[in-house]
Amino acid sequence: MVSSVETGTKAKRSIPLTLLLGYFTLANVWVVVSGGLRWNSLVSHGKPNPEVPLITAAAGLLTVIVLVFVWLWRRWAVYLFALLMVVGLIATVVLGGASWVLLVSVVLLVATAWFVRAQWSSFR
Repeated sequence: MVSSVETGTKAKRSIPLTLLLGYFTLANVWVVVSGGLRWNSLVSHGKPNPEVPLITAAAGLLTVIVLVFVWLWRRWAVYLFALLMVVGLIATVVLGGASWVLLVSVVLLVATAWFVRAQWSSFR
């Protein structure tokens, strides 16, 4: 099969993949904003452990950057995105996140993997 990179044509992203990537991008932008606000609140009130929301915001920012490269069809970004999502799922379990959040996250990640797999030849 000839990829779009070899033929010089532009790859066309499927609608479900576009929606899922958009969801993950917006969700992680929210993680960055809310983590930054939470960190600011903890620091200004002298509460303990202000580094936790800061680490969460940094992880969200890294994920947003990786998602930009997934949008640009980079294979290495897909691998890094998968790694970040697995780490996020483990953190959700360890930190005692809600089970429905874990279930929804797993379903969305499996769906994303399915749609990425269908267009894998378009990634470079």
